[in-house]
Amino acid sequence: SVHQSPPNLLEKSGGSSVFQCLNHDKNYVYMYWYQQKGGKGALKLIGHLYRKNLRPEEEFRDQFTISGDATLNGTLEVSNITAADSAVYFCAVSQHSAANHLFPLQKPLLKQMSPIQPSPSQQH
Repeated sequence: SVHQSPPNLLEKSGGSSVFQCLNHDKNYVYMYWYQQKGGKGALKLIGHLYRKNLRPEEEFRDQFTISGDATLNGTLEVSNITAADSAVYFCAVSQHSAANHLFPLQKPLLKQMSPIQPSPSQQH
């Protein structure tokens, strides 16, 4: 099974957040991280791990950092957070690459970043 933590997170603008994804089956060698804005609609692939090899998507390279080992645990760090980063964040694991089949071990409802409000000093 897969376990993500924390389930909810509220962060100030300019801060950073770290999400964990634990994989309890070493046969699942791919770990994918997704972003879903607005709590519905399409999932955007942030990047994935194949074992310990990182493959980030270009759009997310500057602000999002993925690390770890897909067969054990992975980490997603979001830095320099803004209100635009308010989203649900998912991880999923697979035995195969996304080009073939993606089978999450369970519905990944566990990663959510609550809406971010700019701090008073950043409001004009």
